[in-house]
Amino acid sequence: MKALKYLILAAAFLALTGISSAVLAEGKAFCEYVDHGEKKMKATGHCDYNIEGDVVMIKLANGDQYTLTKKKDKKHKSKDQKGRDLRREDKKDGTHYYKWDHRNITVWPEGN
Repeated sequence: MKALKYLILAAAFLALTGISSAVLAEGKAFCEYVDHGEKKMKATGHCDYNIEGDVVMIKLANGDQYTLTKKKDKKHKSKDQKGRDLRREDKKDGTHYYKWDHRNITVWPEGN
């Protein structure tokens, strides 16, 4: 009984501190892909989304894959697999927003 109580307290702590948001962001999600202001329908839809430490992997509905690596010492700044800079924003509703100069990907993880 004592172990169950500690387990429940630990889960509540993780939920309150936001540590569990990375766990919730793994797996399936819905992604919207916009390039030069135009939503790309073949890329928009259900997608695979995974966060492992400082690396985010997004596989869009059309099969295009993005590997985003967080820049050291720069909050909300990342680079994609081709070395292009982008900015990441985590919205209060659980949405993740990735913005390049001419494109963006918005990710709604399942469960949010």
